[in-house]
Amino acid sequence: MEKLEVIVAAEDINVIEKINSIFGSFDKVGKITTCPTFNTLKPHLDRKVQGYLFVIDLTSDSFKTLRTKVESLIDEKNGQIIFVINDELGIEAGESQVNFIHDNFKMVELASKVSEVISAEPISYFPIAITSFYKANTFPCDIFVRIGMTKFIRIAVEGDKTDIDLLKKYEDKNISKLFVSEVDFFNKCQNLFGGELISKQVFDNKDDYRRKSQEILHDMVANLGVNKFVMGQVDQAVEELEDDLKKFKMSEILKMLNDSLGTFIYDHSYMSLCFSRLLCKHMDWQSEEIRKKLSQACLLHDLGHENADDALLESSDIVKLKTLPDEKRDKILGHSEKMATLLEKNQNISQEVINLVRNHHEGLGPEESYPKGLTGVQLTQLDCVFIVSHALVVEMYKIAFNPKKFTETCLAIKNRYTSGHFKTVIKGFTLMAKEELNIKI
Repeated sequence: MEKLEVIVAAEDINVIEKINSIFGSFDKVGKITTCPTFNTLKPHLDRKVQGYLFVIDLTSDSFKTLRTKVESLIDEKNGQIIFVINDELGIEAGESQVNFIHDNFKMVELASKVSEVISAEPISYFPIAITSFYKANTFPCDIFVRIGMTKFIRIAVEGDKTDIDLLKKYEDKNISKLFVSEVDFFNKCQNLFGGELISKQVFDNKDDYRRKSQEILHDMVANLGVNKFVMGQVDQAVEELEDDLKKFKMSEILKMLNDSLGTFIYDHSYMSLCFSRLLCKHMDWQSEEIRKKLSQACLLHDLGHENADDALLESSDIVKLKTLPDEKRDKILGHSEKMATLLEKNQNISQEVINLVRNHHEGLGPEESYPKGLTGVQLTQLDCVFIVSHALVVEMYKIAFNPKKFTETCLAIKNRYTSGHFKTVIKGFTLMAKEELNIKI
């Protein structure tokens, strides 16, 4: 039997995972290709051959140009197409109800819709990415591995503690998906398609938790548009910083850096470094000296937090921070100065790096920034590069990395940082958003 190739055009990784799991349960479906942008989708749409089924998320900004062409596309693709829509789009399904599904769909709804479009019934087991099981402290249902076209064997029982050794065993065999029964998929697995990337409670060993966090962090950064070459540069910068801290006998700071692994402090610092590299690229800043200073500042800037959870409050504005209990407020508002003062004790750390650490919450004046309330006029361009890169990552966390809100987030940053040396940096930021994230602002 000739297999049907599926083209999934969507930005949101959780939507993609849900759709892929549904299609993976149909024997009639073969290759599944994901297209996160219109440019990657267009060659598939231009093909005149049959044997393709399209799922296009029209709520994504990347595919908004297709919103006025739904009926013609349904005719052109002989009905082998499903559009994800919402009420805000104002699209009338008319007689083509089978070709539309709302963005808050339940998985059973999509399975029914797919079955109707391709005139096939799903097999009795549904695939789920192995990495999704790291989100749960216990297995939500019985878990199976596929050993033949229609044969499955159970490898885990509902309620058992999530077994990382078991998951790793299958990952080492290049098995990327495990299976659950159809009933369990719809009734017990919804929480695997969203929420936190990884659960601390799954890991008995802190090093294993950090290692897996780093692996998933890499995947997450790649999904944001950072290529492997840049990630390789950033990983090398991390190693170089660790070597420098050892060479300069800065054991206290090295311990603080190692203790931050697997926490928000390290994760958002790593991402800030990735985006600062991309921003420098689009400002034509290729100096290795500048890159090294940014690397050190990005990775060290928040180690002044005594409690890693306090760093999560960075997304709060200064007005809200000032309403916190006095001790917590003073620690958060003073963390950048604390770290800068600690770095000043070692002559091997340049003053520019110290200033970057001290100023990473500056830029918006005394009403909205701290510790000194500086504006872009009082900061260097290098300060502004770090501040914008850091702000982008913090805002990404605030929107839970929802791709549908990326454009709005980037535009807000562009409109927020407008004074002094921010002007040149924002030009580079606008170009970076377009070239790396496919966002026009």
